[in-house]
Amino acid sequence: MRDPDAQVRDWATMALGGREDNDSPQIRDAFIERLEDPEADTAGEAAVALAMRHDDRILPTLKRALATPGVGNLYVEAAAGLGDPQLLPLLQKLKAGGWQEDEPRPHVLDQALDACASGRPLLA
Repeated sequence: MRDPDAQVRDWATMALGGREDNDSPQIRDAFIERLEDPEADTAGEAAVALAMRHDDRILPTLKRALATPGVGNLYVEAAAGLGDPQLLPLLQKLKAGGWQEDEPRPHVLDQALDACASGRPLLA
């Protein structure tokens, strides 16, 4: 995940992030490090990975990202994965503002709204 090639970092983050059984403090710290990656997809994949592991350190990043009208799908997916009610007002604002998925991934915002309203993470 520290490779100088952006595509390698992205694929490595996505591959490791999608495997919940790969979990340790070192792996989570590596995902935290990738949150600052200049490649938006890599940072988003790291956010999803941390949410999947229910690591609350992702919360400040999600709050910042979800406050941006042009936020990408991966951060909304991470919000669904974390299911934290603190994110609900930001998600509601995105919905009211007409936020659209940037990929054909139907209903990711609705899933995030449901998960955060109920406090039950989608990625469990």
